[in-house]
Amino acid sequence: MDTGADMDMLENVQRELASRKGHLAEIAKISRISYKTLLRIRDGEVDPGYSKVKALAAAIRDLQCRSPL
Repeated sequence: MDTGADMDMLENVQRELASRKGHLAEIAKISRISYKTLLRIRDGEVDPGYSKVKALAAAIRDLQCRSPL
């Protein structure tokens, strides 16, 4: 991920993941990204591809629609 907009999306996803600790397993399941990878993305340990960040953003939106915080 190297454009400014992509970095903003990644930072937003990381912030959302940090604030939704009790829902990470569900987000991983919805996004079809392993829980371990999700934790690494949340913690900034990896530079994920755009498709993973997009999938996580979509899963977070889906979860918000089901049960807003």
